[in-house]
Order: sequence, then structure tokens, then C-alpha cells
Amino acid sequence: MVTRAKTLAGEDVFEVERRFSVNIHDDLGVETVSSVKDIPGGQFLDSTTQVRLDLDLRYGMKSFPLEVDVKFNKDRTYSNLTISYSGGDARSFVAGLHDGIMRLVLSAKNNNDYFNPHPVVEGALWFVSSIPLFAGSLAEKVFPNASSLGALVTALMYAYLIVGKKLRPYTAFDTPATERNAKLMDWFIYGVLGFIVFGSLFVMLRRNVLGF
Repeated sequence: MVTRAKTLAGEDVFEVERRFSVNIHDDLGVETVSSVKDIPGGQFLDSTTQVRLDLDLRYGMKSFPLEVDVKFNKDRTYSNLTISYSGGDARSFVAGLHDGIMRLVLSAKNNNDYFNPHPVVEGALWFVSSIPLFAGSLAEKVFPNASSLGALVTALMYAYLIVGKKLRPYTAFDTPATERNAKLMDWFIYGVLGFIVFGSLFVMLRRNVLGF
């Protein structure tokens, strides 16, 4: 990236000063280190909520022609990438750099985004979460198990919106809690699926087919 920036800056480049920092946000405050390798103990604390990577490049008399800010936050809303460049051909340079950084980030992508939908989608899910319960109560006269089924669907939606995000945050940092939550989430998912199949659907099927 430095070589590419030098080429774009032209012959006015006399000196390159690069500043890279890693800012770790947790319950103890904000700790700044020069590399992820400098993290004490090799793992983040369980209370880590955000890790920010900050890169500034300065060339000669020019003040910070390139600034890259990458925020990894447990909350999807606060996870973002910001690139600022004041040199020539800025649009193509920023687009290429953005693509390169996203390739690196996506190479470590997990499936936690399924439990952290876009805020608009999440708001819609909260809005419709009580509809199955209401619809089940209305249809109970026609379908005796409709109320129970509606309550089950509503409970699952609440579990998805609350428990899922808690156990599988948008960004999973390398912490002891992340390892524990991964195992707990697997247990939770398989437990819910087992309850749905054997505790609800199987009972409804038995009643409809066998009559008891």
C-alpha cells in the first residue's frame, strides 16, 4: 500500500511516516498497541466490545493524504470501514484499497451475520414477532393447537432476536467467552430443533394420526 501511495503522490514525496495502531475497547477502558501480536496473553478480554485498526500515512509536507479506519464492533451498526485519501486519482485508489481490505476481512467471515440482521430487518422482525401469537389465538377454534403453535413461533423469534445476538455477536473476538458461547449456541440450536421436532410437531402428528 505504501508503494502504491508513493507512486500516486509523485516526485514531491520526500519522506514517509507511517502510523499504525490497534485500539482495544473493553471494561478497563481503551488500550492502544502497535500490533495485534502485542495483546497481553494472546487473547482479548471477555468484555471487549470493539477493536479499531487505524492507519495514517504522511508524505513530506503533506498532512495525512491517506487514512484508513477499520472498526470491528460486536454491534453490526458500529462495524465499518472508512478510507480518506487526498492524492491524485482518489476515486480509483480508494475503490481498489477498499476492495483489498474487504477481501482480507471476508476471508475470516463467520456465519454470525445470520443472527445480526440489518437494523431495518431487525425492526421489522420485532414488529411482526407477536403476530403468530395473535393469529394463533384467533384460529384456535378451527385448529385446537394453533394457539400453542403461535406461542412457540413467537418464543423462537424472541430467542433469535435476543439470545442469538448475545451468543453470536456480529464480530466474534478471540476471547474465552467466544469459545464458551460457540458451544452453548450449538447446544441451544440443537436443543430447540429437538424440542420442535419431538416436543411439538411429533405430538401434533400423533394426535392427528393416532388420535391421542
